[in-house]
Amino acid sequence: MFQETQELGKVKDIDPYKITDLRVRGMWNIKTPASYLPQYITNFDSEYKIYCLLEKEKYNLVSSALLSKLKAIDGVSIECIKLPDPSNLSNLKDVVSIGYK
Repeated sequence: MFQETQELGKVKDIDPYKITDLRVRGMWNIKTPASYLPQYITNFDSEYKIYCLLEKEKYNLVSSALLSKLKAIDGVSIECIKLPDPSNLSNLKDVVSIGYK
């Protein structure tokens, strides 16, 4: 029996014991960042074990002591870049990319 819902659909009591409901929802397939980031980030490659992107405003809030420790680690790469804004792809956002091999 179909039910009214905010989802794409809902069917109640679909099994003989009438204890199972089916909820129908949309499914989104989103590409992994690794598939599109290399065109924006020059220090990106598949060898990195850890990769982090921070908005420039958030990066500027990190203490200088912590940044000094981070920069002293062998294998850490820090780069200021511009990426498309997820809210408006025609705008570019200032971002800091941090990679570690």
